[in-house]
Amino acid sequence: MANDKDDFHAKAVHFLDSLEPDAILVTSLTVLAEFLSVVRARVGAQESVRAQEMILDDKRIIIENHRPEDTSEAADLFRHAPRHASFVDCLNVAVMKRLGIKDIFTFDPWFRERLTVYPHE
Repeated sequence: MANDKDDFHAKAVHFLDSLEPDAILVTSLTVLAEFLSVVRARVGAQESVRAQEMILDDKRIIIENHRPEDTSEAADLFRHAPRHASFVDCLNVAVMKRLGIKDIFTFDPWFRERLTVYPHE
């Protein structure tokens, strides 16, 4: 979202704009950290701080921390995950499983095996 030169930027903006105004979005602290680090590296410090403030100020976004049992579940997933799946990906799936979340906003095809992925391709 923070990089308008990203290949998926237009699709991401379109999808998020299509959500109901009262839609609740859940992410993990690990995903937030990864996102802000990538924005800082690719776009710059100022944009990453702006993205951080926007996310933390948005009352529709819930930031969930992982628990020790999520780490164990993620380790099991990671052992069998394809090469391109990161440990953060596996940890995210573990947190979602614990919370009963079955839908994910991502462009990573690995998640299609486990969850309903949005936006639909």
